[in-house]
Amino acid sequence: GMEILELSLTLLYQTKTKTMKSSLINHAVRIVRSRELVDMKLGKLAGRTGIVVEIAKNGHGMFVKLDKPYLGEDEWYIPKESIQYYEL
Repeated sequence: GMEILELSLTLLYQTKTKTMKSSLINHAVRIVRSRELVDMKLGKLAGRTGIVVEIAKNGHGMFVKLDKPYLGEDEWYIPKESIQYYEL
């Protein structure tokens, strides 16, 4: 269930290898509310879904292509605290 998913996410973030990170590309995600997201003035994206297109170089988030554009843009940087993975 979700507990196992959360645990595996923690392991993913602790593993800095390229192969683990690249496996996240094209993964379906749901954006959840976090302080980081709100601080970036992107709280309105909570609840939206999208696909991971790129892992940020800083390792603290990823670029997500949204199901539908927000403010005219469909790709947004989302902090990892707001990323929830799920199966399509």
